[in-house]
Amino acid sequence: MDILEKLKTVSIRGRVAFVIHCIQNIPELTKQDDTIVTLILSRAWEFVEGNNIIGGYENFLDVTPECILDPKVDISELNTINEETYYSLNSLFTSLPGQVNKLIDNISYIMCSNLYSRVDDYSAITLTYLSEVILLMIENQWALPEVSIFFNSSIEDNEGWGFPTDRKKFHL
Repeated sequence: MDILEKLKTVSIRGRVAFVIHCIQNIPELTKQDDTIVTLILSRAWEFVEGNNIIGGYENFLDVTPECILDPKVDISELNTINEETYYSLNSLFTSLPGQVNKLIDNISYIMCSNLYSRVDDYSAITLTYLSEVILLMIENQWALPEVSIFFNSSIEDNEGWGFPTDRKKFHL
């Protein structure tokens, strides 16, 4: 059984946790400003650990490459970060390979794909984004996390979203 097939049984929160673990395995990110990388990962974990998935998604969105690198973005409209953080994120995303930015953006796509609709079956749309993540990880020879640690967050729980889960539960 391939990784994607196994991830069908994992909740959306668990899938976000999987991508967070993928990102933590990318050498290009571990060499960056730890404060900014920690900010991005902490906001992603808020979605996994928190009760408010809409708020968690919106909070994460402000620190994504798609938002920060958008030339039409108005810094004053980014309610959750200040100007200094905006420029630090912009500098980070400008310096990273496009594949890393795509992985970070895929977290937000997984978060929002079923946000305002029902999660049907195994949420095929989020698996599309997970497939992109897995492919990018393999193509760049970045280490994939062990899939079994995400099984504790089932697609059967909380209408597909999974229950809020402490990040410590997603470690071996």
